[in-house]
Amino acid sequence: MADQKVTAVATRLKLRNWLQLKRFFNINGEIKRQLKHTPGLLRYRQKADFLRLRFSTISTWENTDSVDAFVRTGAHRDAMTVFDDIAVREASAFTRWETEDSHETTWEEAGKRLS
Repeated sequence: MADQKVTAVATRLKLRNWLQLKRFFNINGEIKRQLKHTPGLLRYRQKADFLRLRFSTISTWENTDSVDAFVRTGAHRDAMTVFDDIAVREASAFTRWETEDSHETTWEEAGKRLS
């Protein structure tokens, strides 16, 4: 997809406490299953900082419509309804931007954009 703009998304979720970890893993598993069948997804990566209870993702999409359709349906939509129960809103973040290549987004770039 070089020379064609794609949409990149970065997220950071900070759990409220260790008691939320199992619930988070269940929700995350459902979202990952949804991603496998989501049109427009080009790439998805996830990392965890267990000591700080922080979880981050980077994904790239064919366009913003694909991202919006994913966010508003299925397991992801359901996860948003419990966000404030399991996460610290002030320590969590979400951002999206356009990029030329689905493979150029790095954790370093995502971190800067999430700051």
